[in-house]
Amino acid sequence: MTRTQSRGKFAAMGPLRSALPIGITVGLGLSLMFSAWLMVANRMPSLDRYANLRNAAAAGAFFLVSLLPLACYRNSPVRLFLSGFIGCAIASLCFFAWAMRFNRLENHVSAFQVFVMGGALYGLAAILVWLGTLLRSARIHHISMQPATRRRGH
Repeated sequence: MTRTQSRGKFAAMGPLRSALPIGITVGLGLSLMFSAWLMVANRMPSLDRYANLRNAAAAGAFFLVSLLPLACYRNSPVRLFLSGFIGCAIASLCFFAWAMRFNRLENHVSAFQVFVMGGALYGLAAILVWLGTLLRSARIHHISMQPATRRRGH
């Protein structure tokens, strides 16, 4: 096997290798925040009167951490999707583990539903990034293909 054949064989793993660190970071961040939120919600009854504020703060923190793949890969839909998908998988595993400890946790949503919803949202974000890339490319191509006289305003 020559060197170029082996490179082609592993070329598809390039996006995965570059998306893996961000995906792991997002997954661990979401898992840690979810664990902290769960502990505060269930082990600190003195803060129950601030439940709405606590839940809103947790939702905002989840949202900000979830934006990390979009901030890192705003020009690469494949890497955006892969890193988000990896993060959702790790967070879903954490949710599943906590659902075994807290029996009523999965009453409203299961770990699989969390995984699918997260993957769908990152898929939608990747599609929107891809469409934006296509539109920018088409606009640049359209401008560069105009005759020189039309571009100068003659």
